[in-house]
Order: sequence, then structure tokens, then C-alpha cells
Amino acid sequence: MVLDYRLKSENEITTFVTSSIQIKNSIICGNLNFDNTIFLNYLDFEGTSFEGRVSFSNAKFHYSVHFSSEEQKTYFKGHVNFQNAEFLDFANFENTSFERDAKFEHTIFKDTVFFKKAIF
Repeated sequence: MVLDYRLKSENEITTFVTSSIQIKNSIICGNLNFDNTIFLNYLDFEGTSFEGRVSFSNAKFHYSVHFSSEEQKTYFKGHVNFQNAEFLDFANFENTSFERDAKFEHTIFKDTVFFKKAIF
């Protein structure tokens, strides 16, 4: 995975992720912070359980994102934040379980998005 950091403003850094990320059928303990991250390749988290808080606030996804699928359920057990995120390609939240607050305020989906069988 290649990361590149750029100063967005005095107090804000943008992170660029250029490689694809596949974390499937895993348990992620602790909190994840992808705020202000630009993903330049696809993401696949099918079958993963996020145990802590997860934030993708102000993130931008250039390629498809698979948080789950019909066969592989994904769990967000802590608070999850997608506020002001932008999805430029397909986003799949099908069969995803959001067990705490899930924030999608001002999120933009520019292509197909699935929330079929998602639990909030």
C-alpha cells in the first residue's frame, strides 16, 4: 500500500492511498480513522467485523467499495462516520450491520449504491 500525505490546510492533512485494499473475513479491533483520505483504487472489506469506531469523514473513493455482499456480512460494532464522503463508483453496503450510530450526512453517491438487507 502506498500512502502519500499532503497538507490540505494548516491543521488538516489529506492522505492518498494508491493501492487496492482487501481485508476480508477479519476482525479489526480498535478505532480506524480514514478522515480526509482519498482512495485511488478499490476497497474490499467483505465479511469483516469493525469492533471500534470507524471514520471516513471527508473521504473520497475513486473506485468501487465493497463493505459487504449478499454472502459476506460485515459488522460495524462501534460508531461509523461517512459524513461528507464522496463515492465516485459503485458502493456496496448490502448485508451490513450498523450496530451503533451510522452517519451519512452530506455523503455523495455518484454511482450505484446498495443497502439491501442492511441493518441500522
